[in-house]
Amino acid sequence: MKTEVGWKSIECIQRGDLVWTHTGRLRRVLGVQTRPHVGRMIGLRLRCNGEVVWCTPEQRFLIPSPSPQAERGLGGEVATSRLPTPHPAPQAGRGDGFRRLGGGNAELMRFARDLRRDGTSAEKILWARIRGRQLHGVKFRRQHPLGPNYIVDFYAPEALLAIELDGSVHDSERSRWADGIRHRQIQGAGVRVLRFRNERVLEDLEAVLDEIREYITFPQARFGEAEIPWCEAKNLLPGVQMVINEAGEDEGLESVELSTANEMVYDLTVEEDRSFITEAGVALN
Repeated sequence: MKTEVGWKSIECIQRGDLVWTHTGRLRRVLGVQTRPHVGRMIGLRLRCNGEVVWCTPEQRFLIPSPSPQAERGLGGEVATSRLPTPHPAPQAGRGDGFRRLGGGNAELMRFARDLRRDGTSAEKILWARIRGRQLHGVKFRRQHPLGPNYIVDFYAPEALLAIELDGSVHDSERSRWADGIRHRQIQGAGVRVLRFRNERVLEDLEAVLDEIREYITFPQARFGEAEIPWCEAKNLLPGVQMVINEAGEDEGLESVELSTANEMVYDLTVEEDRSFITEAGVALN
C-alpha cells in the first residue's frame, strides 16, 4: 500500500495510518479487515512492476474507462479438490440480498429468534449502539436470516451491509473454511460484510462504530456525479489499462494468474475516499 511514509505491506498497515487514495488525498485508515477466503485468487502484475499482487476475485480496481476485454471476463470458478466450493444459489441475481441467496427458510427463521435471546456480550454491546436507527438513521436487524442457509449477526437492508462478530469458535481450520464460503456467497449476492473480533467490540467500540459508519455514509465511491469505472479482478485480462496512482496515470496489465486458496485475506477501511493504492493499481475497499 502507498502510505504517507512510503510503501507498506497490507499486513503492516494499522488504524490511524495515512494512505493515498484515488483523488490524490491522504486519508486515515479506520480499520484493517481480515476475513477467511476459500476459492479462487487472482494474481495481477503490471508492466511497470515485477511483483504479483494477489487479491480476491471481487476486489475492484480503477480503470480509465470500461474495457471490452474486462466485460468478457475470465469466466468459470476453480474449486479446491480437498474442500470444494459450492455454487451460488440458483436465484442469485434477483431482487435484494435475501432473494439473491435463494429466499427464506422457516426453520432458519425460528433458529434466528432463539439466537436473539442468547446473544454474546459483544453482540449485546454493539446492538445497544446501533439499534433504533441510532447510526445515521439506518435500521439494523439482529440475527437476521439471509436466504435459506445463513444468519448474519446484524443486517442493514437499506445499506446492504451485514456485520459479523467472531469469537474463538471461528479460529479452527474447518470454521475458517465455512466462514470463507459464507462470506463469499453473501458478498456475491450484493451484500457487503464487515467482520470484527469480539475483543475489538469489547475493547474499542468507538473504532468499530467508525468503520460501520463509513460504509453507511459512503456506500459508493464516485467522481462528482459520475460513477467511477471500478472493475472486479475476476474480469481483468492482460492488456487492460489500470489507474496506478493518485495522479490518475495508467499502466497496462502484464499478466493475470489464477490460484486457489483457503487463507485469511486483508482489506482496509479508508476514510471518505474508500480507496487505496496498491502495486497492482488503485483498489476500492
